[in-house]
Formats: sequence, structure tokens, C-alpha cells
Amino acid sequence: MEYEILGLVLLLLAWVAWAILTERRQRRLEEYGRLPPGPRWWQLVTNIFQSGFAPHVSFAKLANKHGPIMTLWLGSMTTVVISSNEVAREMFKNHDIVLAGRKIYESMKGDIGNEGSLITNQYGPQWRMLRRLCTTEFFITSRLDALRGVRTKCIDQMIKFMEDAGNSGTTSIDVGRFFFLMSFNLIGNLLISKDLVDPTSDRGAKFFYHAGKVMEFAGKPNIADYFTILRCLDPQGIRRKTQFHVRRAFDIAGGYLRERMDDIENGEERKKDYLDVLLQYRGDGVEGPSRFSSQTINIVLFEMFTAGTDTTTSTLEWAMAELLHNPTTLQKVQAELRRVINPSNKLEEEDLDKLPYLNAVIKETLRLHPPLPFLVPHMAMDSCTMLGYHIPKETQILVNVWAIGRDPKTWKDPLKFKPERFLDPNMIDYKGHHFEFIPFGSGRRMCPAVPLASRILPLTLGSVLHKFDWVLANGVKQEDLDMNERMGMTLKKAIPLKAIPWSVLHKFDWVLANGLKPEDLDMNERMGMTLKKAIPLKAIPCLYIKIPTTLIIVFSKRNSSSYKLPPGPPGFPIFGNMFDLGTLPYQTIAEFKQKYGPVVWFKIGSVKTMSILSANTATEFFKNHDFAFGERKIIDTMLVHDYNLGSLAIARYGTYWRVLRRICTVEMFVHKRINETVYIRRKCVDDMIHWIEKEMNSVEMKGSGIEVTRFVFLSTFNMLGNLMFSRDLVHPGSKKASEFFNAMMRIMVLSGTPNISDIFPHLRRFDLQGLKKKMHREMGIGLDIASTFVKERMKEREDGEEKKKDFLDVLLEFEGSGKDEPAKLSEHQITIFILEMFLAGSETTSSSVEWTLTELLRHPEAMAKVKAEIFQIVGQNKKFEESDIDNVPYMQAVVKEVLRLHPPLPFLVPRRAMHDTNFMGYDIPEDTQVFVNVWAIGRDPEYWDDPLDFKPERFLNSKTDFKGQCYEFLPFGAGRRMCVGLPLGNRMLHFVLGSLLHEFDWELPSNVTPKSMDMKERMGMTVRKFNPLTAVPTKTSGQNKKFEESDIDNLPYMQAVVKEALRLHPPLPFLFPRRGMHDTNFMGYDIPENSQVLVNVWAIGKDPESWDNPLDFKPERFLNSKFDFKGQCFEFLPFGAGRRMCVGSLLNEFDWELPSNINPRSMDMKEPTFH
Repeated sequence: MEYEILGLVLLLLAWVAWAILTERRQRRLEEYGRLPPGPRWWQLVTNIFQSGFAPHVSFAKLANKHGPIMTLWLGSMTTVVISSNEVAREMFKNHDIVLAGRKIYESMKGDIGNEGSLITNQYGPQWRMLRRLCTTEFFITSRLDALRGVRTKCIDQMIKFMEDAGNSGTTSIDVGRFFFLMSFNLIGNLLISKDLVDPTSDRGAKFFYHAGKVMEFAGKPNIADYFTILRCLDPQGIRRKTQFHVRRAFDIAGGYLRERMDDIENGEERKKDYLDVLLQYRGDGVEGPSRFSSQTINIVLFEMFTAGTDTTTSTLEWAMAELLHNPTTLQKVQAELRRVINPSNKLEEEDLDKLPYLNAVIKETLRLHPPLPFLVPHMAMDSCTMLGYHIPKETQILVNVWAIGRDPKTWKDPLKFKPERFLDPNMIDYKGHHFEFIPFGSGRRMCPAVPLASRILPLTLGSVLHKFDWVLANGVKQEDLDMNERMGMTLKKAIPLKAIPWSVLHKFDWVLANGLKPEDLDMNERMGMTLKKAIPLKAIPCLYIKIPTTLIIVFSKRNSSSYKLPPGPPGFPIFGNMFDLGTLPYQTIAEFKQKYGPVVWFKIGSVKTMSILSANTATEFFKNHDFAFGERKIIDTMLVHDYNLGSLAIARYGTYWRVLRRICTVEMFVHKRINETVYIRRKCVDDMIHWIEKEMNSVEMKGSGIEVTRFVFLSTFNMLGNLMFSRDLVHPGSKKASEFFNAMMRIMVLSGTPNISDIFPHLRRFDLQGLKKKMHREMGIGLDIASTFVKERMKEREDGEEKKKDFLDVLLEFEGSGKDEPAKLSEHQITIFILEMFLAGSETTSSSVEWTLTELLRHPEAMAKVKAEIFQIVGQNKKFEESDIDNVPYMQAVVKEVLRLHPPLPFLVPRRAMHDTNFMGYDIPEDTQVFVNVWAIGRDPEYWDDPLDFKPERFLNSKTDFKGQCYEFLPFGAGRRMCVGLPLGNRMLHFVLGSLLHEFDWELPSNVTPKSMDMKERMGMTVRKFNPLTAVPTKTSGQNKKFEESDIDNLPYMQAVVKEALRLHPPLPFLFPRRGMHDTNFMGYDIPENSQVLVNVWAIGKDPESWDNPLDFKPERFLNSKFDFKGQCFEFLPFGAGRRMCVGSLLNEFDWELPSNINPRSMDMKEPTFH
């Protein structure tokens, strides 16, 4: 007894001594530098008790008080906890090397060592060698692809185990256990090509047992990790027990290794698994061994099991738990699976890219339940300074990714399970680049097996969801499901998930017999040996794959009430809201906003439709839901000749679409190629000018005007023809070109014609209006002619003729990878792409030019300003060039204002929901058509002052543009499906418009005034003027003729310039002094005879009571103003009375410039004084 007391006293004294030494050490560390803040610690126990049973949760709460980087004292371990993405970014980007060490816990220490461990090895040459082995051999894409069959086999086995468990009468299964068995077998096959969970393998069962025990003990809290003084004692026996099972597992693994080496010596074929990779390894003997020892191989193999199985199991169990806890989400992911995968088929790895919602479920699970909430702890290999704090050497670093994934500063509704937040694949991933989401770490010590995990996780989860319907066991309701966590080697459910898989329900849907309704079903009971239904239940099973269309419709109607749809007008049965839309639906729908808000829901026939009517809503749509709505709604006429399969505008979002998009953005519409083809556009514009001159001189046109759009359309068509084929397609000498032009015109008319088949898709087979038949004929003609152009070019290339370097050559020279994209574009794909360029490019450009000239003729002052600007830059006897565009900001503002008021496509090209989506709190069903009403957004009074007025000035000195970043102004769209031809279209539009304004003066016909102009619109392929614009061109004054007095009345802006000059600089600032002829009373004052009177018109012209910004030179103040200098407007009397000076002749005959040594800002503006 005395010895026991003495032992306790000695132990207590040692404890006290250790506490004193620890306190001194901690104070010494604090003296070296300012440690991150943290909670107070207690003597002896430090901050251990503040860790709690869930330290990731406790530390997250402490971080709210002490900050995102804090210091804790866990026994003798100095620990820094990181709890925000900003601090994580700083750590992994700027301090990754110095913090790349590992903290090795007692359970992992022993006589075996860790020289083969990638996880616990210290950062250095051997670690780099192991890491390189993983990234270049184990987890490289080619090897993962080669081992696809292994993963499929193991998942099939798991499905069979689950089916057998269900068929054996088991009421429920431990879901996590089946995932663990699958993971263990999968790793076994990848490593040694063997099933380790096999009833016929006693050795495999033993290895499974010992590996499981190692994971169990490794996950237990160990007091020896906190108090170094106790390490030699191993008071809980954890290190001893762990090492016992490690040795047993290594003995078994050694047996597998010896067998493989015997097989190799006997000349047997190699398995090409990970064990073969390790045996074949040859190092340089300097930074790493020349060969791996048996012990090193055993450590690598064993680490693969412990790291791969528990993390996979934990993630999959949490994913199933969250789905069963959120049945709506479960329905969505299963609906996606059954839409993409035939019910009789298995889920394959190549299907994963088509299942964005399934992948989003995995990501959301990893955000809420990272398998390693602190990752694998890092250790400072040397002292460093991070964010101004001193981090001592050997400090343990815990990156709390659990807290980072739930940070409300980063995540909206962080505690809710919302996979929709990850539906945009470009938004965020877990590859270590987005520090708000790093479940697998980041930097050098990031998990190297992420490529494998990113395949296993969605494939396994998708397979069990596709094969089975799942319900919770024992009647547990989803809201009662226990979601508590427990810490082990990974973060697991506190109570393992129990659920029931039902595969039989996939075979049938059930309906009541004899037309009974659910509410009429008899639910009375009758007593017998057991309690039974009074009337036996009779129901009709319908094969899942062959459900009649009518049942599908009834089912969808029955479930539609479960959607929280956006508000919208009530519709009629069958017809929906089609009678509400009128002939100009974009205007009608815009009016819905006042009553229903910026997101409106309605039906056009049977087509579900959502319309977006504000910039804020458009911002949310394109920024956060661009991918979910990345598909196109395809009209029936565009399905002929598989046009939709080769099109960029309406192709399905996927690999082929990305190939075409890349060709456009990298080859066709890049600035270098556009600049190289400027001579083509110059030639086509010159042709257009020549055609107009010829037409205006014809007898028929005299005084009646020309239809402007026709000439612009022909010019644009020829531009595209030359860019595509290097030939004019509007050419009187080419019959084939004329046929192609006529076919394209008819295609445009047909594609813009409303079609009942688009309103009621069930009627498509009947083609009631015959539009599809007509389109099939015209599209065939267009494709045949385009095909001859392609064949001619291919023959020229075969004959060795010089390449044209036009768009057709780009398409013919395309070479893809041949894996996830075509190696070459087919001839049919090329011809469809060519047709689309003509359809999209010519119509939009000509429509915009027509509306621009219309608005300018309707607003003469704007016409005067833009022409004055062009002449100031270009001068006379020169042509307007593309290089002048950047120097005419007012013309650019005019174009923007026209596109704001008259976007060519008021709904853009309609989008379509790829799957059920939550958008701004509303449930948007799959296949919903989406109209982004840019016509309404461009006229929204919340964003635009005087939105219905034509005011180009609003864009001067404004950063608003139409490149898809300013969501109040989206004439060409935004996001992935934005118009790719914008760089070229922008040049063409400005160049054509600038040339027309520079070469000609434009007037309305004599019977039309600006106020009486018809501004009605009509819907077609684009929004056009209802009555095409007719205008009278005359050669611009100054172009080969003198300025005449008769021209003055046609130059309002020049007149305004003269008036403004006279206001600021009247030639006689006092006029001619007056004299009082006799004594006079003037405004109550007595003015004596012979008084001199000076009328200071210089001061009157600068009086701020009469003039806004009186010292600024602003001719615009006189536009649409009644001010003149004829002596009637007394705030403006530059001459009092006198004749008018004509400055027009000076401006016409010469271009005027300042001397080379003077710039406009340094000009001397002083006025002379006389003494």
C-alpha cells in the first residue's frame, strides 16, 4: 500500500513539475512573438476541456469570439486553429512549405516506422518521391480509365449484397457498412487485384478485421498525444493495441506481396495494379531508394486502405442521410438519374458528366460533412510569421474545414442542405483552388487521390439511388432522423444510418382499379385472425418503362401543386396564357411586372414559361444559375435535317457545343482575325455605297426615297459570304449564289413564323401549318448549296491551291482530341454552322441599322451631332474607316441607345431548365422555357431616367456596355450562351452606320415628318419596323461640292455652335453704347440726360440665373430652343441687331487644325483689353 501511495505522490509531483515547465515554455513562446489570440487556459489541463466531444464544433464557436486564427494549448501541444477561407488562403498560398510538416500521433508510432507513409512522412525528398508516384502512376487519368471495370465490379457486388439483404427478410440495412465493404473491396482490387471481403477467403477476412481495428484505435482520443510525459506509459494502451493489429495486417499483406513476387519470378502475366507499380519502381538512389523495401510497400498498401475506405464510407453515408432527411432533394436527384439513365441500364462512369445535380449533392455533402474536419494536421517545420502573428516551430496547425464550409460570410443559408448552390460547375470545386471549400485540403499536402474519389463517390451514390427507392427504417420520419456527429478517424454519424432499399417499386407504377379516385378508396377494417381491409385492395401495375402518356400527364398535374412557382396571370385550360400575349408578346409580358413582379410564370399552350423582367433578376439568373438554364428551347422547324445537332446557337450544352464555342472565340472572332479581314468589310461597304448612289440617281427613286434595310442586308450578307467562303453571295453573275441567298431569305421568314407545334408539342407529328415541311425543303436547298461550296474548297485543298484563310478553312482544319470531342467536323456539321452564321449575322445587323437611322431621322438634333462628330474625325474626301470607330463616342452612344430601345432579339434566344431548379426561392420545373425580356429590362424606369426617350447622352462617360457584364443592358445576352459573334457584329454595325452617315445626308420623304414617323414594331426572326424605313439620301455637303447658303437650314448643330460662340464671346460686349436723350425714369431710377448706357451682353450671356453651367461651351443648349439673336430674346443679344455672319463656308472648304506646338487644352482664351 505504501508503494502505491508513494507512486501516486511521485506521479503528482511529476505532473506539477510538468505544468510549471509547460507554463514557462508557453510564456517563453509568447515572448518570441505575438501569438494569435485564443481563450484563456487553465493550469495542468490547458484548453483540453474546451475541446469537448466535437472539437471541430467547439473550435468553430471559439473562433467566433477570438477570430479566424487562434492559439490553443492542448496539453503540451501548441496548436493554431484556422477557421476562415481568407486565413486558409494565406496559409496554403504563402506559407505552404514552412507549414508542410506533419504532427504524428502516438497511435501511429512504433517500431515499424513511417518511411513509406505519404500522409505522415515529413516534407522532404522521400515524401516528394511518394507524391510523384501517386500523381504520375496511381491516380493519373489513363490508369483510372483502365481500371474502370474494377470499380464497376465492386459496385455491382455491393448492389447484390444489398438486394440479398433485402430478400433475406431483413427489415433494414446498415447503409454505411455496405459502403465500407464496397470501398474495402475496391481498394483491394486496385492494390492487389483481390476481393478482401470474400466469404471464401479467410485471409481476406482477417486482414479486413485487423485493418478495421487499426482505424478504430487511430480515431480514439489519446491522452498521450496531449501530455508528452505520459507517452512512454501509453496509459490507454492505444499505441500498443494499434501496433498489434498493424503487425498482424502487415503479416497478411506481406503474404500477398510474396505471392506476387513468386508469380513474377514464375513468368506469370502482370496484373498492372498498384502493387505491380510499386514492385516495378526504380529510383535514382539519391532522393529516394532505388527499389522499395517490403516494409515500405506494406506501409503504402496499408495506408491506401485506411485512407481510402473510411473517408469514402463516411461521405456516402452522410450523403444518404442528408437525402433521406430532405426528401425533395432525393426526388430531384432520382428524377435526374431516371431521365438520363434507362431504368433497365446501369449507371456508368461516362454518364456522370450528364448528372450535374448528383455531383452537386456530393459537393454539398462534403461542404457540410467533410470526412476530416481538421484535414490531416499540419506542423510548422520552422518558426514563421503569418498575418502578423508568430507561429513557433513544431506548432500543430488545424485547418477547420468544417467551420469554413459553414461560414455565413461565405455561404448563404450555410446550415441548409442545398445542392443547387453547386449547379454551376465553374463556380467552385474541391480541387484545392477555392479556399472556402477544401474538404480534401490544398497545397502540397492535399489528398492526391481526389481524381479517384471524384469518380467513386458519385458513381456509388448514383448507383444505389438509381437501383433502389429508399425509406428510413422503423418508421422514422425524415424530420426525426438523428443527424448528430461523432469523431473518429473520420467524422461519422453518431448513430449509423438504417434504411430500407426497395427495388421492386422500380418495376411498376400503381393505379387504382375500376377508375376509383384516392378519396373514394374504402379504408374500413374487418376482424379476422388478423386485422384486414374490409374490401380487398385492387390495383393495376403498369410497367415503369411503358407508362401511358395520359398517366404521365395526370401524374405531372397531380404533382405540380408541390412546386412553389413564381407568380403569374391565371391561364385557360389547355391554352394557358397564349391569348394574353398578343402580337408583341415582349411588350405584353413587360406589363406583367407591375402586378406580378420581376419573375413571372405563365404557360403558352402546354409550354411552361418563366420570364425575367429586371436587371436584378437577370444578374441572379446569369451569375448563379447560368449552368442550370444552359439548354435551349428549340422550335420545331429547327429540328429538320438535324440542324439542332450541328448548331452553336441551339445545340445542347455539352462537348460539341464547347468545341464550336472554342472555334468561334479562339479562331473566328478573335481581334487578330477580325483586323486581318478589314479589307473585306471595306469592299462590301463600298459596294453598298455604290448601290445606293445608283439607286438614288435612278428615275424611279426621285423624291420617293429608298428602302434602307435592303441595301444594308445585302451588304451584310456579302460580308459574311466573303468571311466564310471568300466570295460575294449577292452577285448578279452567280446563279448558285442567288439561289443560296433566296433560300436563306425563305428560311428566315419560316423561322420567324409562329408555329402551333411549338405551343402544343403533342401536335408536332401533324405539322398542322406545314411549316416543318416547308422548312425541310428550304433548309435542304441551303445545305445542298453550302455543301457544294465546302466540296469545292476541299477539292482545291487536295489540288494544292493556296489556302484562303477564311472561316471555312478554319472549320476544315479543326482537329479535336477524338476522346471527348470529335477529331474532325463532318461536312454536315460544317454546312449547318455556315447557315447559322448567315441567319444570325445578317438579320440582326440590318435590323439594328434600320432602327438607328429611324431614331436619328426622328431626332434631327442627334443626327446633326453624330454627323458633326464624324466629320470632325474623318473630314471631307476621306472614307469612314473601322479605325475611326473608337474616336466617335457619340455615334457609339447612339448605337447603344438604339440597342437599349430596340434589341434585335427581345427575349434573346430562349433558355431551358436542364433540371428542376430553385431560382430566387421558386421551384422551376425541368424543361421550363425562359424568356429574358431584355426589351423590358432596357426600358425599366428603376434603372433608366426617361426610359422611353431617345437620349444617347446617357451613355457618354458611362461604363455601361453590351458585353454581358451590365445586366441592365443585355441586347446580346450574357453567360455561357451569349452571342459569340459580338466582336465582329459590333464592328460591322458601327462601320456600316458610320459609312452611311458620312457619305449621305438623310431626309424623310416629303409627306413624312419626324413626329409623324411610324414606329410600330413587328415580331419575326428579329424585331423589325412594321413598315420598313424609307429615306431620301443625298450626297453629303462637302463631298465633291461647295457649301451653299441653302444648306444652312439643314445644319441645326452648326447653328447651335454659332449661337453658343456668340453667347460666350459677343463681338461687341457693350454693343454700341447708347445715350439718354433727356431725363428718364428707368425701373424707378432717375437717369439724367446724356447718360451713357452700356448693355453688357457679355455678362448677360454668362448670367447663371439664365444659363446652366454658363462658363461651359455647350451648343446642345440651343438645340430645340427658340433662342435666336434677332433682338427678341433679351438674355441673348450678341448683336443687339445686326447682320448674321456665315461660318459654314469656312468649315466646308478647309479642315482646320491647331499648330503642332499647341493642343486644345493649352489654347490661350484671354480677351484683349483696350485703354
